[in-house]
Amino acid sequence: MVKSKICKLLMVMLLSIVMCMSLVACAQGEKGAQGEQGLQGEKGEQGIQGMQGPRGEKGNQGVQGEKGEQGVKGEQGEQGVGVVSVKVNYVNGKCVFVFTMTDGSTISCTVPTLANDTEELKSVIENAESGEEISLSAGEYTMPNGIVDGVKIVGDGTTKINLAQQEGPYNRINTSNSTFEGLVFEQSVCLTGNATFINCVFKKGTDTCTANGDIKFINCTFESDGAGDFAMHIDSGDNVSELVFENCDFKAGAVAFKGVSKASFISCEFGGAFSWKYMRAYAPTLLKDCTFEQGLTVKSAGNGVGNITLQNTDVTVE
Repeated sequence: MVKSKICKLLMVMLLSIVMCMSLVACAQGEKGAQGEQGLQGEKGEQGIQGMQGPRGEKGNQGVQGEKGEQGVKGEQGEQGVGVVSVKVNYVNGKCVFVFTMTDGSTISCTVPTLANDTEELKSVIENAESGEEISLSAGEYTMPNGIVDGVKIVGDGTTKINLAQQEGPYNRINTSNSTFEGLVFEQSVCLTGNATFINCVFKKGTDTCTANGDIKFINCTFESDGAGDFAMHIDSGDNVSELVFENCDFKAGAVAFKGVSKASFISCEFGGAFSWKYMRAYAPTLLKDCTFEQGLTVKSAGNGVGNITLQNTDVTVE
């Protein structure tokens, strides 16, 4: 009996201990079990490397051009001719050089005649030959009216020329295939035709005296400064086949021409100091690359506007 009670008491004590331990365990809470580590994924397989493309075949080498034929060798030039001797002749005030060559031929060369004053100029003009050039130094000269056919008279651009023969308001100069260059004409000039003027200055304009043939002005300046003076005037009694002006400067005066078959003005300038405010053209006329001061016009007198041809020129044609 006693043994039975002891057993019950031990059972109660054991249950109490178990319960206390349970309470403690509940109060503290058991630590949850650590989850298992996830499985590491397997490493992917390495991609297959692409195959290298085949290498292109080397192109065929171009065919080399055929070598050109050798040029034909030029013929040997003629042997030069040398000078054996030089002889100087003095003819009519002119020095003539005569060269004797190694082949037996001779060459003559006339030095341009130099005149230093009016008397010398008169003398050399009287004794000049066709094709001769007469050179004038700086200064002032009186030129005789008769000029030998084909003679060229050259000044230095400032050489002043007066004319000996008076004809009306003009001073006559008989020209025949003559050329004048680098001269300043102090008086009104009356021409007879077939003349060329280069780099000349006309202080009182020009006219014609029963002129024939061609008349040409190249790089000339017309400075007519008197009331009613003409820069250029050609009357109906003349027979000029062609009147030509190239790179000329008409600063003043008037321009009128009748007895002309045709006229041309190339790269010319027309100033505003004209006594007449127009050009009077009685012949078929070409105006090319010209400039006109404002207010100047071109009148086609008696021939109609259709006879005036404008090329790159701005001017009123009436």
